[in-house]
Amino acid sequence: MFSLARKFVTHPRITSIAGKRAFCAKSLYVGNLNFDTKPEDLSGFFSQIGNVVKVTVPKDLDGNPRGYAFVSFGVGNPEDADLPPTPEEAQQCSDLLHHVQDLTGSVLFNGRTLRVRFDSSFEEANQRSRY
Repeated sequence: MFSLARKFVTHPRITSIAGKRAFCAKSLYVGNLNFDTKPEDLSGFFSQIGNVVKVTVPKDLDGNPRGYAFVSFGVGNPEDADLPPTPEEAQQCSDLLHHVQDLTGSVLFNGRTLRVRFDSSFEEANQRSRY
């Protein structure tokens, strides 16, 4: 498990769920998926948390789902996407992630308990490629 406080302090592109910003993470990693899970299923489930704009379910070379997905959320105001979160926003994001983990940890989704965490691989890859 990682430290949420450290994650929020070191990642300047996190947006908040408060007011002008729509969600505190642009993407979530969702693991332990049933192989029959469709992107529409995940979109419907996670739409109760934020504005889902894309669900990606990676597939292996044979075209079979790999058992995990990435759920991407839209930001409220693109001008605010580069602002670092305030301590209050970081706490709200932490509370939201705990809510998501409680929600997914206590409910079977297509017969499985989901593992959910913030996905920062896309942002980190973009930052590395800029320099």
